[in-house]
Amino acid sequence: MQCRVDGVEVWVTNGPATGSGDGAPPPGGGNGLIGLRERVGLLDGTFSAGPCDGGYRIDAFIPHRATPTPH
Repeated sequence: MQCRVDGVEVWVTNGPATGSGDGAPPPGGGNGLIGLRERVGLLDGTFSAGPCDGGYRIDAFIPHRATPTPH
């Protein structure tokens, strides 16, 4: 995380999956990234997510004094 003059930047990176050993996919509703993208967008921010070095990375930027976008 980095606090900048114009907003806050957050990034999270994980390494390659190691698996649970039983071959089952990890639990989850599959809406996590969609929800994050929507919430960051409501604050006029930017969001990206994707593969990175065998793992996964998300980046978000939320400007200071963001005003929710009416829908």
